[in-house]
Amino acid sequence: MLADSFSESLTVQGSEVSFLAKNSKINLARHERIKCDLRLAGTTLAEVAKKLGISQGSLTNISQGHRTSHRAQEALAAALGMTAEKLFPDRYEPKEIESKTSENRKI
Repeated sequence: MLADSFSESLTVQGSEVSFLAKNSKINLARHERIKCDLRLAGTTLAEVAKKLGISQGSLTNISQGHRTSHRAQEALAAALGMTAEKLFPDRYEPKEIESKTSENRKI
């Protein structure tokens, strides 16, 4: 399933392709990993987008890092059986992660 950390490059037909834009939160390697893991989980970006009532393109933009949406990030994470904070750690402040962890401990 989804690795805790994502590589910054991918080898495609013998050529290494960088997927993490410099000085940017765009992470295409993570996006590709999410798509792969969704397929392994028996769903797709299109199906998650449909459940959210948004276009697949919008969800792709969120997954790649062009846009953010806590609701969409949480839906993607739920489809993969994890938290949005774990799937997108760069998009959540450590305080938000601690708060969610504390809330889960109270339950």
